[in-house]
Amino acid sequence: MGRPKSNDHTSLNKIILTLSEAAEGLWIMEISRRTKLNPNTVAYHVRQHPELFTEMSVDGPKKAFFKLIRLRPGATTKTGAMLTKILKEHEGR
Repeated sequence: MGRPKSNDHTSLNKIILTLSEAAEGLWIMEISRRTKLNPNTVAYHVRQHPELFTEMSVDGPKKAFFKLIRLRPGATTKTGAMLTKILKEHEGR
């Protein structure tokens, strides 16, 4: 039996904040490093919220090296007020 899901959108808001600072996009491991979240958590949120994120593969000679994740223009979370508060706190630093 797994742990029940919480309604806390803090990790999603961290991902959005990080991607809003990187217009060129980031790969999952870099998002994970900057947000201090598990890479599986980052990948989960990217898969669960396709309306917020765009994936772009960077191809190598034989296969894709990695996927760049970008924030879609005008993307907001389900808790827009919380994101606004986080952005204001971040700007105040």
